[in-house]
Amino acid sequence: MDIDGTLIENTSSLFEPYLGSGKPIYENLEVINKFYNSNKSSIIFVTSRPESFRAETISELSKHDIRYHKLIMGLPHAKIFLINDFSTSNLFPSSISINLPRNSDNLGEYLNNL
Repeated sequence: MDIDGTLIENTSSLFEPYLGSGKPIYENLEVINKFYNSNKSSIIFVTSRPESFRAETISELSKHDIRYHKLIMGLPHAKIFLINDFSTSNLFPSSISINLPRNSDNLGEYLNNL
């Protein structure tokens, strides 16, 4: 899952609001933390934030009590593809992509329809 525009209102290293000062999107944070607490999901954040902002990013996530398992930084600001396999032992593809409108607070609605 992306961070900026999904869990924290979109921020930038180049213009205000700057990285580390974004407002949390509380409704989405509740959804993600619920998944984390279920112990049935692995929460992996991906971001185009540069690796040089790792400490600020971890601090921001901690400040807003955003729970996760892994943080992947430095992705290009481009399309992200999740590619996964499936077989007859798994009756349906096990990967889903959700494109959430930037800074919206309705992640739960997208996930409830799955």
